[in-house]
Amino acid sequence: MPFSWGRAAGGWHRARCWAGVALASGLAYLTLSATPGGAEPRVSYGGPPGQTTLMIDGRPAQYAATVDRLLSRLAISDGLRLAARDFVAVEMAKGLAARPAVEAWVMMKRTEEIIIRCTRVARASVECVVR
Repeated sequence: MPFSWGRAAGGWHRARCWAGVALASGLAYLTLSATPGGAEPRVSYGGPPGQTTLMIDGRPAQYAATVDRLLSRLAISDGLRLAARDFVAVEMAKGLAARPAVEAWVMMKRTEEIIIRCTRVARASVECVVR
């Protein structure tokens, strides 16, 4: 008996069905990966030496007043505060809100075994993101 694709695949209609599923999933992947919302922002530093600024997608980073308020409640050094501001600006460019971005930065620093506490004023308030 000669070989038949119809018998090998259990019927030609099944083979066509699986080919359609593979094609549809491939097109969905290409569509989602090409959308601007799913793309990672390009992050770089620009400016003259000593005055470098964080650039997100070719524009200077936008720092929200909420971020400065949340970071002012943390008892951290100025260097950590600047690093946190840059991290939060990048996360906000990806679509995350300010408070979850600050909380993510605090958790990241905790895994690096850096102790971060709230100031005495913020410890009793809701503004303390370190819990």
